[in-house]
Amino acid sequence: MLKIKPSLHLHAFSPDEVCHAISSHNLSSAEVLRRLKGAGLGSLQGPAAEILVDSVRKVICPRKLDTAEWVRIIKEAHALGIPSTATIMYGSYETARDRAEHLEVLRSIQDETHGFTELVPLSYLRVNTPLYKAGVTRAAATGREDLLMIAVSRRFLDNFDNIQVPWGKLGLKMTQTMLLAGGNDLAGICSQMTHLKMQGQAMQSTRSGDHGTYCIRPWENVERAHNSLCTRIKAKNNARTRKKSNLEPAVFKKKDIREVRAPAARSYRSESRALWQTGLPP
Repeated sequence: MLKIKPSLHLHAFSPDEVCHAISSHNLSSAEVLRRLKGAGLGSLQGPAAEILVDSVRKVICPRKLDTAEWVRIIKEAHALGIPSTATIMYGSYETARDRAEHLEVLRSIQDETHGFTELVPLSYLRVNTPLYKAGVTRAAATGREDLLMIAVSRRFLDNFDNIQVPWGKLGLKMTQTMLLAGGNDLAGICSQMTHLKMQGQAMQSTRSGDHGTYCIRPWENVERAHNSLCTRIKAKNNARTRKKSNLEPAVFKKKDIREVRAPAARSYRSESRALWQTGLPP
């Protein structure tokens, strides 16, 4: 693929898949990562994190690598110059304390490596999952919990620049609320979300850049395009696409979206567990 288009950024493979390559080829994790980077890997995906608390992992993902192994592979990738996203899958079996401990693991790694490009919160989708059918997990996170995940992450993760809002799952109006609660990045445009359909997700699977404009415009924030490393890029002026759209283009102002986020402070860290239980921060 990179031979066809050398400028393509390849964002692929989770720590769990790296772990599988280790066992399949009898190589060290560092060697696997070096070979992947040499073959063109640009950044590592954050999935397989689920909840980084082993007592929870033994229930919801017993076949995946444990917390210590996940952390080790992520740190090795960052040390080799391979950045990654960070994820959290919430709303299944874990408690508020487990979520806070998960965020603490991510924050500690980021303090050390500065290799995470953003946090990607993933709300648990229960339909068609054996765990839910067996009565092990709850139905799903509530809308309030979705909002708290964004708000608490923004305050707690004071070393993360970007908190992603998964608009394909949440819908446009909820997405707008999330952008006020601390989110500053909209998930990429997807033409198909097969994994969501398999899990019974009923949201539309197709979004366009115009929907992003629709989400951002009411708050008068700046719309910025970025690449897989969250580095700003200059958006192409596509007059043909804009002409077909029923939505107006965004109004650009001088403020950058990062400047309107909640200010980071270390004092927020001690408040995280209480925030989960008492509600949104003021």
